[in-house]
Amino acid sequence: MIDSNDPMCVVGFEPRSQVLIVGREPDLLKQELMISEVNWISPLNELKQQRCKLRLLPSAQEAIATLTFFENQTVHVQLEKPIRAVSAGERAIFYDQDAVIGGGTVERA
Repeated sequence: MIDSNDPMCVVGFEPRSQVLIVGREPDLLKQELMISEVNWISPLNELKQQRCKLRLLPSAQEAIATLTFFENQTVHVQLEKPIRAVSAGERAIFYDQDAVIGGGTVERA
């Protein structure tokens, strides 16, 4: 049972333990994401951080992001401004201006 006078909302889910994580409205804002299963359309210098536009689907939210590359087709995304209610499993599409440069799946928000 949760004892709160503030409205609460689901802010996460732990699939292994089947637990819903609840919080307040500000807890829905995320400024960092981990994207997995990343595929690139054009080669990038993975030794340097990359700035790009990020679009999440199906929510169609957009943000300016800085990408840091990791092994196993995984990317850490630092957003310029927080975005609301990002869910694991959403598709992340990366753009250089209007050209798609790659995409992956939100692993953790």
